Amino acid sequence: NVVALARDPTSMAAKALVQLSTAVAKNEKVGGGAAGMVTVIRGDVTELASLMAPMRGCVACISVSGASRVTRPLTDLAGFFLHLVLRLSSTLKQKKTPSSPSSSSSTSFSSASSLSTAYPKTHPYNVNYLGTLHLLHAARLASVPKLIRVTGLSVGYSSFNPITCLLNLVISFAVRWQLAGERAIRASGIDYTLIRPGALTNEEAAPEELVVKGDGEGVPVG
Repeated sequence: NVVALARDPTSMAAKALVQLSTAVAKNEKVGGGAAGMVTVIRGDVTELASLMAPMRGCVACISVSGASRVTRPLTDLAGFFLHLVLRLSSTLKQKKTPSSPSSSSSTSFSSASSLSTAYPKTHPYNVNYLGTLHLLHAARLASVPKLIRVTGLSVGYSSFNPITCLLNLVISFAVRWQLAGERAIRASGIDYTLIRPGALTNEEAAPEELVVKGDGEGVPVG
């Protein structure tokens, strides 16, 4: 069975997910048994406490959260540079005192949390970055072995790519905070899969349009 977290379980999107899972369960079989049902409960990646109970007993966590907002130049730039200072300070402390991946992640989590109130709750910093740290922390405490994170194709572009620069300038460094979240996952020691899709639609893509990228290089899709 699947437990899905939504800020508003009564929203149209949440209800549609439940209806879809019910229809699939009635008409399809998965792995020799009935398809799993989806239960939608309230949860928010910006609220660590709301993640703890749903994470218990899970074999994997799939994170598809994301946020973007119109940039407020002074606030976003100030927060961005403060984050760099905190990260540098954290890195220097780790070099002086070698630590395990889990203790290193705890240090990053503490540093990130100290900056969270500088931004609105729905800011990409709190959703794309701090929200990912919250998921990692909850997964570690609940002994969840696998994390699957869906970000975006632009996260794999160079920092100097015009598209990356434009998106960061217009939507509050959303791409930058997605990348920071990915780096935190890689450094955590958890088994993970990162997915960077392009435009998502309900239409099937032609085979020649499928491209897999790994470490910036194209990988043929058979």
